[in-house]
Amino acid sequence: MSMVLHKEINLLERRMLDLGARVEASVRQAIRALETHDIPLARQVETEDAEIDAEEVALEEACLKVLALHQPVAIDLRVIISVLKINNDLERIGDFAVAIARRVRPSDKAALAWPEQLPELTTFATRMVGEVLDAFVKLDGKAARNVCLSEESFKRAYSALYRLLSQTLRETRDAGVVDTALDYLAVGRSLQRICGHAVNIAEDVIYMLDGIVVRHNYQAIQP
Repeated sequence: MSMVLHKEINLLERRMLDLGARVEASVRQAIRALETHDIPLARQVETEDAEIDAEEVALEEACLKVLALHQPVAIDLRVIISVLKINNDLERIGDFAVAIARRVRPSDKAALAWPEQLPELTTFATRMVGEVLDAFVKLDGKAARNVCLSEESFKRAYSALYRLLSQTLRETRDAGVVDTALDYLAVGRSLQRICGHAVNIAEDVIYMLDGIVVRHNYQAIQP
């Protein structure tokens, strides 16, 4: 029974990592579409999100089936619970990729220069997603904790973007500039939420490895 259970758990992990790779790609595609005003690519992100949603539901059902059939305990139980929770966070990251894609406009409507903070925020968010999935694969609690700690750097970059665009909105009467600034703010907020979900995943990895709940406990994530 133990060998069968471990085979099932390995399959759940592989499916979750495949979903994570698809979600990470969706975020990158959404940002690329926004930078290049590529509307077909933005629509592709929206279309592929339906497949991500379907896989999230299927993976959840598979996790519940393993729980019901095998009644795992200890580390096996923590792994399955972590896959369930990470699965949900990945689906939400995919939703925020769609939110970014829906902000894509034709190039002649971009009335405001691309803020320098947005590429920095994009790098932060996509790197955090990639690093936390890598931490899961390698069972690396230290790497998961580093993802949690990097959230503060993201917040500083986001605050700089918010200040810049808030000042722009106060100083302009150009409707095109206002619309574009609001789009950039919305994209920044979506990246902020992606960052938050990456931190959630990192906390789940720590729980899986150490059995420690680190939510709302800053000291528990210190190296």
